[in-house]
Amino acid sequence: MTTASRCCVLIAFKDRRAELHRCLESLLPQLSGGAHILLVDDGSERDIAALPEFAKFLSHSSVHLVRHPENLGVSAARNTGINWAADREFDIVIMTDSDCIVPPDFIEAHLALHRKYPSAPLVGGGIRGTGGTLWAKLDGMMTWFHCFPGLPERKLMRPYVAPTANLSLKIRMLPFGRRFFEDRLHTGEDTAFSRRVLKAGFEGILAPFPEILHADRERFLAFLRHQYEFGRHHYWIVHSDRGMGELCLQPLYRLVTAPLFVLAMPLYAVLGCYLNIRPWLRFDWRNSVYWPLLQCVWLVKGIAFLESAFFRERAFRLGRRPHDGRTTNRRAAIESALRDPADALLPGKKAPRNDAVSR
Repeated sequence: MTTASRCCVLIAFKDRRAELHRCLESLLPQLSGGAHILLVDDGSERDIAALPEFAKFLSHSSVHLVRHPENLGVSAARNTGINWAADREFDIVIMTDSDCIVPPDFIEAHLALHRKYPSAPLVGGGIRGTGGTLWAKLDGMMTWFHCFPGLPERKLMRPYVAPTANLSLKIRMLPFGRRFFEDRLHTGEDTAFSRRVLKAGFEGILAPFPEILHADRERFLAFLRHQYEFGRHHYWIVHSDRGMGELCLQPLYRLVTAPLFVLAMPLYAVLGCYLNIRPWLRFDWRNSVYWPLLQCVWLVKGIAFLESAFFRERAFRLGRRPHDGRTTNRRAAIESALRDPADALLPGKKAPRNDAVSR
């Protein structure tokens, strides 16, 4: 059912209290239709339940808080949120980030797209980066080239992805159990997830609306660090697309092939930059002035690719196996709490303000 009462907005966060406050300010007026908000705190230094500035949000009967006892990563936080929603029989989960501001029709626009495309379990909206510096402009061009404002409504096609900053899912349609996102990845979980949906034979939709605002990195070092970190997951994504996701993590394979990637790095950088700037050039050819700078950053991302080839822990949280139920003790505790029948509440019923998950 694509009604607001069957919808939950999921925000996974760690610290960033000021940004989260602004995000919730933009979302709270939209709960009158019966939608819910779930906040998943992924190991923040301070519990927002103890902060007076968040009292007006957490006192709302449709706003809920789940806390990880420590930082498990954004993928694990989103899995926790989706499982929480599934256990309470929600149909639609809408995701956004804590550093985003959403429009007044954010929830309804996502629901309308799901009604328009009933067979598509994945819908992504538009993202407009904000920031007044050259670095913020480049950060937006390199991060949101899949979904910047002005692109037409269309099917999701590889190699492009639907970013989780503005994404909604029909969670009951997808056969992914309790592991929707690859929780071993430090970054790039939305890329891996989009690939997984398409590989499973489902359709995804990218639409220009609803359009959210995202705070991009305005300082050079923050921008470069962001793009470098996101370059690390490309090593696994490239191999996973070819059914080699587990093989590429093996020591012997990396020992033999990693030196070859050194020779291929210029080609990787050229191809990555081309796929990156192509949507921008179709929209406005004057964006070509940024091509030299983007090419330089893609060379830096090539170094990040190589780093992950030599040191897999740079891209992966080691010691976990994907989608097979083998988890650490702390993850087992989280799953146990989410499955507890005494805590299972149907949409519309009053939930605890702080569904704290502890070890």
